[in-house]
Amino acid sequence: GFFGADFTAGFVTCAYGVHTVGRVLILFGVCDALASIGFGFLVKLTGRIPILILGCCINLIVLSIMLIWKPTTSSVAVVYILAALWGIADAAWQTQINGLYGVLFKTNKEAAFSNYKLWESLGFLFAFITQALGVCVFSKLILALVFLSLGMAGYFVLELRLNCKADMSSVRN
Repeated sequence: GFFGADFTAGFVTCAYGVHTVGRVLILFGVCDALASIGFGFLVKLTGRIPILILGCCINLIVLSIMLIWKPTTSSVAVVYILAALWGIADAAWQTQINGLYGVLFKTNKEAAFSNYKLWESLGFLFAFITQALGVCVFSKLILALVFLSLGMAGYFVLELRLNCKADMSSVRN
């Protein structure tokens, strides 16, 4: 979505050339894969809430940097750092949301994961359409911050409801 469409176009290609995009995407993918493995082990120790909070915090930091940073030829390392951080945050989202869907929809997993992939695909579509229409990156950064905040608020409500449901279930037994 945003990373593949807007970050690579607005922060990498314009400032450092299209030849840099491949290396930035490789670093993103490597960090995403390694963090996914790490989060698979870490979730057993911490649960999913701290991992999703970490993903949110990393995204907030990266988005904030993108709002204030102006790429220069001498600051090419910054795009690699941002790509690595975005990969780690993406790993948090991908691993924990998939795990959460497995917990929430134990008896109807196929429909749940199909619905998840539908909304994920619509997000990608939205990102690429707004890129093609020339919507400026600043507006999309603000929109990403808004969606991140709303998504985390919704997630915390969900966790609260799950904990209340578990508490009520243990009281009845």
